[in-house]
Amino acid sequence: MPDGVEVLPRGVSLEGVLRFTEVAARALEAAREEVDALNVYPVPDGDTGTNMYLTIAAARDAVETAVAEAGGPAECGVGPGLAALGRGALLGARGNSGVILSEMLRALARRLAEAGPEDRAAAVMADGMRLAADAAYAAVGTPVEGTMLTVARAAAEAAGEVAVDPAARTRDVLTAAAAAAREALAATPQQLRVLADAGVVDAGGRGFSVVLDAAETALTGRVPPSVRTGLGSHQIPVPVLPVGTTEHTHTHTHTHTSLGPGPRLRALVCGPWSWLACCCCYCHQSAAPPRRRRRGCRCLRRRPERGRSVL
Repeated sequence: MPDGVEVLPRGVSLEGVLRFTEVAARALEAAREEVDALNVYPVPDGDTGTNMYLTIAAARDAVETAVAEAGGPAECGVGPGLAALGRGALLGARGNSGVILSEMLRALARRLAEAGPEDRAAAVMADGMRLAADAAYAAVGTPVEGTMLTVARAAAEAAGEVAVDPAARTRDVLTAAAAAAREALAATPQQLRVLADAGVVDAGGRGFSVVLDAAETALTGRVPPSVRTGLGSHQIPVPVLPVGTTEHTHTHTHTHTSLGPGPRLRALVCGPWSWLACCCCYCHQSAAPPRRRRRGCRCLRRRPERGRSVL
């Protein structure tokens, strides 16, 4: 083994896992509203940041519980700690983004748990990130580029390129992966038209970038550069009922300024028994009597914390 090459006895430090989950949970909690506001694909329900935060928080809590029940990190051991991380992420996953993130965490945790003293830490981490990216794509029925899948793949490829160097260390792998994720995130509007139209980057990709930045911070102590996530300005007028329409068939008019020149105007009309995903809420329109409707029309109820355009 060359001098200065980092090894991972028993796979990885449990203290490092605890530190990563705590930093990642705090980072996603801080970025939750920002990521929620970016959520326009595949469904503009404004909860991607919240779902990813709840998922990583569940993983953190599971690891901390396992360690506490065992009597401490030394008594718990890295294997049970990593198993608890994967199990906690799976059980605590919320929404599509949370499920994808949980699958990535589980794949990475399994690879780290399998590592031995003969393995180089950088190579193990890079291989784990490759497996995590593969798990992300496998978790989606029809993978679409320009999403968190693309960001994960770019991060894994960058990690693999750095790990080829025998002198590379884990911090080098994570730093390169986080930087590649930020670069891939910035390019998502060019890959997915709905993002360009809304003037934002992908919400799931941003959330995953936050997690990688947290991993880099947990290992190196450095705070990565900030990311510009909004590419335009948005304005949402309060929806009104046009003359001649009823409560059950009405028009939503959204105005926003995007990447293209000048403002755009889009009108959407929802008819009987249809779902309309608009910028302020989901609207379930029904021709059935109100008592038979699941939730009733909520289009006129504008959520203050989500008053942003997603068109």
